[in-house]
Amino acid sequence: GGSAGSVTLILQALLIPLSMASGPSTLRLIGGTHVRWSPPYPYITDIYMPVMERIGFRASLEVADWGWYPRGGGQITARIAPVPGGAMALRGLDLTERGKLLGVSGISAASRLPEHIIQRQRDQAVARLRARHIKAEFEMIDAPSPGPGTLLFIRAQYEGITAGFSGFGRLRYPAEKVAEDAVRSFEAHLTRKAALDPHLADQLLLPLALAPEPSRYTTTEVTRHLRTVVWVVNRFIEREIRIEGEEGAPGYVQIL
Repeated sequence: GGSAGSVTLILQALLIPLSMASGPSTLRLIGGTHVRWSPPYPYITDIYMPVMERIGFRASLEVADWGWYPRGGGQITARIAPVPGGAMALRGLDLTERGKLLGVSGISAASRLPEHIIQRQRDQAVARLRARHIKAEFEMIDAPSPGPGTLLFIRAQYEGITAGFSGFGRLRYPAEKVAEDAVRSFEAHLTRKAALDPHLADQLLLPLALAPEPSRYTTTEVTRHLRTVVWVVNRFIEREIRIEGEEGAPGYVQIL
């Protein structure tokens, strides 16, 4: 419980192999639940898992304490169901079109900090989005945690997919800048017409490569991380994977 190492990354690493087990599994993970350089808990529940369910995976998740850097101590419980039929029962996906933007919502959260920080994060995000004529509603959460931390999370729901964008607080970093970080990431996605946000594009590559059916999707940004994931997957799975698009630009991914 003394580490802020990302438990959401551990969950993603264990979800697929445990889904191939003969029976259900329960994980209790303790550490960082909302930390930089990894998907925060609401990204897992609201962005990642809905698409994983479309592929064929099933898991129920609960968060108790939130874990921020550097204290950690957050707790996630995951109950993972086996996939009937194993990998051969997984489904490929066509995620090339995101459709119309249906709504924007999110979370402004903090732990062990003055309440005005949560409000300032929310107000800054709402104002920035209003300038783009986008109405957004944010749930304000005073989250239980062993240590201090803040998060502004934006959830953009389109007709075909949901995208997520985060800003994290840190020492001597104003609440308004936390909100700006998340809004800027959303704005970069909004101005491009591809379906998947850059993080989901690399996180879905392995589960889709395991499915016997072909898949294809577009992403608002081809990242070096995406190309690295392709290289690693091809060391273990014989699938032809094509990426069209330069690094930093929108791209098109095919798993044949």
